[in-house]
Amino acid sequence: MIQIFPFMDFAAIHYLLPFVSVAPVRYIAAIAGLIICSSLILWINLYLTRQQKILYPQFIIVLLLIFSYPAMILGFTYAEFKGILGRDNYYIAHSQSRLYHEITQSYFWEATNVVPKLMPLSSTQPSAAQQLHQPFSPKILYIVAESWGQLRNAEAQKNILAHIDAQQHKLAFIEHGTFQTSGATVAGELRELCTLALENDGFALKKIAKSQFEKCLPNQLRNKGYQTYALHGTSGLLYDRTDWYKKAGFQHTWFGENFMGLRRCTAFKGVCDSELMKEVGQTFKETKKPLFFYWMTLTSHQPYSKKDIHNHRFDCQKYNMKQTGDACHNAQLQTQFFDDLAYLIQKPEMQGVEVMVVGDHQPPVWGEEIQHIKPLTVSYLHFKVKAVQD
Repeated sequence: MIQIFPFMDFAAIHYLLPFVSVAPVRYIAAIAGLIICSSLILWINLYLTRQQKILYPQFIIVLLLIFSYPAMILGFTYAEFKGILGRDNYYIAHSQSRLYHEITQSYFWEATNVVPKLMPLSSTQPSAAQQLHQPFSPKILYIVAESWGQLRNAEAQKNILAHIDAQQHKLAFIEHGTFQTSGATVAGELRELCTLALENDGFALKKIAKSQFEKCLPNQLRNKGYQTYALHGTSGLLYDRTDWYKKAGFQHTWFGENFMGLRRCTAFKGVCDSELMKEVGQTFKETKKPLFFYWMTLTSHQPYSKKDIHNHRFDCQKYNMKQTGDACHNAQLQTQFFDDLAYLIQKPEMQGVEVMVVGDHQPPVWGEEIQHIKPLTVSYLHFKVKAVQD
């Protein structure tokens, strides 16, 4: 199990267990099959052990040592054999205790136990939240868009938002621009939601005191009578979002495990952003109180999977971008998202909603692909859908 799964987190198992009852039938059947098979294998082994002479298990152990010891010493990994289940650092044969020890000594594992150091955002660091209208609009959709940076080609950048810009007659105003920032996704979330900067590489956000989140935007709006929602397409255990989102002021938190029946995309096997559009619209339709809805998108996460792209409106060849390159696929995924958003804001329930979309960080690309991306730059889009009286 350790070879297939990179960690054993019993707290995660405890958190996910209540969702088993609402899982798709095929998931429940798979779990039942696993239990039955495991029990059957255990029974067969116990039965055969009683029937065989001691010579046979000793002979099998010797064979295992003969074949597995060289593999362990030479360090053969699954990565050397295409099509076999496993990951780059998992050995075909290895000491499980030693392997577990190696995993727990990894940088990421250690970082998940380091308490992040949070500081107020520097006065020189912009955030899109500073541009929200005052007093706050009664309906706000705030989106942090995964890996939405800025293309060096201005026409290509403009093309991504073409379907939004085409609806200017339905908008009270529309503004878009860019600013420089650094850091990973969580740093972008803290920047936008709480005007906080992450000063170290700690990921144990659940260990941060609730008092440090008091000034976060969701808490401010909650105190003003708003209903506050947070949405993210993968497990809420990732970066402790189940914990710190609530501390930041979100009354309702929805993660991938809340939408077990919806289609999944490549990034963290999370729910596709296109699938969640209707969930956003439905919330605005049903909520009568002032509403702040926050959405951390996911599908445009690196490695920008080609199979997740169903909208090919963005023509990479037109902008001299390699059609199989990361920059091209990222631009297509961003275009796909904004086209879906353009469709969403046409619905009656979105009238009067102020919308802010801002990137968390520049899209991670390497090699010659970097020529298409402005470094350390994110884009933002700010507009408000006209209400009927407008």
